[in-house]
Amino acid sequence: MDVKCLQLWRKICVSISRGPNGKWLLQQREEKLLLQQTSKDMLFARAYMVISWNLMCRSANAFGIRHGHIEWSGDALCVYFAHQKNDQEGRRPRDPRHIYANPLRPAICPVLALAIFWATSSFDGSDRLFPGSNQYDRFRKCLQRLLDRDCVAEELHRRGVDRDEHGTHSMRKGAATYCASGSTACPSSTAVHLRAGWSLGGVQNTYLRYESAGDMHVGRTVSGLPPDSHEFAVLPLHFEERDATIENAIDCVFPGMPANLTYIGEFCLTSLVYHEPYLRLNIPKSHPLFESPLFQYPTLLSDLLAKLRGIKDRSGRLHATGVPPHVAILGKMKGLLEATLQTVEHIDAARASTVKEIMSELEKRAIGAGTVTFEGLDLALKRCLDTVGVMDLVNKLNTTPVQTTCQLVEGETPVIPFFFWGGRFRRVPQEFQLPDCSVATLWVMWQCGNATKKIPPLRMIDGLDMPNRNMQKRLSDIRYLMSSVEAEARRIGMWRARQNVEEAVKTFSARASVVTVPHLTAKIRKRRQGQLSLMCRHQK
Repeated sequence: MDVKCLQLWRKICVSISRGPNGKWLLQQREEKLLLQQTSKDMLFARAYMVISWNLMCRSANAFGIRHGHIEWSGDALCVYFAHQKNDQEGRRPRDPRHIYANPLRPAICPVLALAIFWATSSFDGSDRLFPGSNQYDRFRKCLQRLLDRDCVAEELHRRGVDRDEHGTHSMRKGAATYCASGSTACPSSTAVHLRAGWSLGGVQNTYLRYESAGDMHVGRTVSGLPPDSHEFAVLPLHFEERDATIENAIDCVFPGMPANLTYIGEFCLTSLVYHEPYLRLNIPKSHPLFESPLFQYPTLLSDLLAKLRGIKDRSGRLHATGVPPHVAILGKMKGLLEATLQTVEHIDAARASTVKEIMSELEKRAIGAGTVTFEGLDLALKRCLDTVGVMDLVNKLNTTPVQTTCQLVEGETPVIPFFFWGGRFRRVPQEFQLPDCSVATLWVMWQCGNATKKIPPLRMIDGLDMPNRNMQKRLSDIRYLMSSVEAEARRIGMWRARQNVEEAVKTFSARASVVTVPHLTAKIRKRRQGQLSLMCRHQK
């Protein structure tokens, strides 16, 4: 195995699952590094690295993926390449590369990585998966910054690995090596070569051709699913049917998503909902993801969670693909083990029930004979205590007081919490920081606030509530920018003083043009409109 590539992958948090050669403790310590970064560059870098690892492709192919090149089919995300290095003219059949979710290891799950990337950026009209004109250099700089971090540099030094040997090609080499020889149950080398886009000489497409089953097996393996377990055949989290609640949630979490991506967005949404506890535990509270409407309102999360179908649910519309025979055998063995354990439990319960019935019969016969029994004495004492009212008194003392909650009525002014610091009452805590997020998310916070963090709508906050002068200036910038959106919303008749999240998202989507900036930078580079924050727009 290419140890250098695999070790690099573990250090940068896009690691493989626990395997025979895996350094599990090293993975556990380092795999969260990129996941915990909050900058937009690192969010992009993580999404690219996970997708690139799973596709096993060259950088040019990954950065060239367009929205029309991806679709969801069955239980996998399918990616089509227009051309590759060994097919420059694009004459070969367009065969999909299958990418599988890994709900067992959310830190390396490609569907979750894509969901976080889309939830923290906006769709700006570009049809590229990674919009921008020079994304290769952007990723290369992110990778170098990552390797310069003390924790990564120390681990590289500890293992005697030269950081200069790692680059944008390391993910491709590491993924191919792991997939071909990372376990004793690897996919065929032919399927690995075809997925990686390597030429097989004169035999390719003559004697050795692409088949979806082989690529599906490669996709499950490279996603980090355990090949020596029945869990290799897990299904992605999914909804059985899409109703109005799910439709509105997709529109709120991924505003402006093109229609041809909404089915993929449905699976991305399920991944965010299912992994919400993991994300809250492993991502900083200042992460832009938590400014998304999905994480601001627990009721939306609970409603979606109730509709979620599990990773082992075989009764629905999804069926596992790319599963080798030995995994099916392991699944049947697991079923036999569970059935055996249930039988043992039933036998144990029957034994206890039989003994209890025998004791009950003996008690009845003893009572009939006039013998004092423990059960009879216990009932007599309870009747005496109940007669004098002792049992009622005990029940009242043990009753848990009922907690009452006040529901927010439609149109009612939301309750604003107050915090005392700096010698006065303020509407935000002393450690409050204005979020560095997209303008679309900022508009939602301007109108609705963040109920989870107990932050009131930003329109209700003034400069005296801010902890420092810098925050006061940023609030002033936000108020100026939001006034433009508000004025346009009033002009077209979409303005309401108090909007819910869905209304706020629709209002901004309708008039997002009022906060656009030139499509080209001063250096004649295409600007990533959907990933610009307030500070970027203010500087422009």
